[in-house]
Amino acid sequence: MNQNPKLIIQQGPSPGSELELSGDKIVIGREAPANVLIPGAGVSRTHSQLTRQGDSYVIEDLGSTNGTFLNGTHIITPTPLTSGDLIGLGQTVMLEYQAGGFTAPEASPAPLRVADAPGEAAATVLGDVASPEGSPPPQLVVAIAGSPPQTYALTRPAYTLGRLEDNDIVLNSPIVSRQHATLERTDNGGYRLVVPANVSNPVQLAGRLVTGPARLAHNSTLRIGGADPGMMVTMTYTHPAEAVAEHVTIDFGEKDVIQIGRDASNDVMLNVPQVSRYHAQIERSASGSGFEICGVPTVHMSTSSQSRVMCGSSPATRCGSAHTGLK
Repeated sequence: MNQNPKLIIQQGPSPGSELELSGDKIVIGREAPANVLIPGAGVSRTHSQLTRQGDSYVIEDLGSTNGTFLNGTHIITPTPLTSGDLIGLGQTVMLEYQAGGFTAPEASPAPLRVADAPGEAAATVLGDVASPEGSPPPQLVVAIAGSPPQTYALTRPAYTLGRLEDNDIVLNSPIVSRQHATLERTDNGGYRLVVPANVSNPVQLAGRLVTGPARLAHNSTLRIGGADPGMMVTMTYTHPAEAVAEHVTIDFGEKDVIQIGRDASNDVMLNVPQVSRYHAQIERSASGSGFEICGVPTVHMSTSSQSRVMCGSSPATRCGSAHTGLK
């Protein structure tokens, strides 16, 4: 006997639930007129549509706020489905598509509802799209008191954060304003936080109030509230491309010049996107009392202390993704 295709909820409300598909057109969303109802803050009222094509379906986004993803890729045009494909609805719901032989379609399939699961929240990123340089995208981990954390991959030019469900990242807490803040992509592929002046509860970055655009660094901690720990919203921003992966000690030995870059032929290889194939040289000074970075005027480093070198970003204590101590 032929079986209809089905969707299996892998992440979101009621994981493991199976939704049998029938009919030529099926709308997935948070509420009617969708045929498949999946409640969730990241799911739009009518989020995406499945259209029968031969023995399978084609999926398309219906202008949803948080996007539709297929096997981690954000889709912008109708895309055919194959058995085993993973469908992401925004950042909070993942569905697995299982194909099957069609039975006669129903004229108007009855809505399939996934029961609400209070207190349940997604903690896995859906739709991770690697940055153009090939490194994982930045992420924002949101922890609201009393709820499991949610992780969002940041791949768009901007994100809105707030209490209303039409925000890109919904912060469902009474201490959060309707639209509390915005994340804006910066020129290095990271993000900065912009907070409107009229929010009721300010945002703290590393313990300091954010009063203007604030550029975020790897492992930045953002907090809303704090007087009552039971109401606090904590957000941790990570940018893997900026992560400090290791502390590299450079031993000159008998050498007067050390070459740093991404290519394996360098004395110190830093295989991260911000570093060029042959990025910089560190030269022993003529006096022998210190070191100089070739191509960066007036930069001198003493041999009497640990010096740290930065490549490819604004002033910081990193060289790509590694610290370098000289001796």
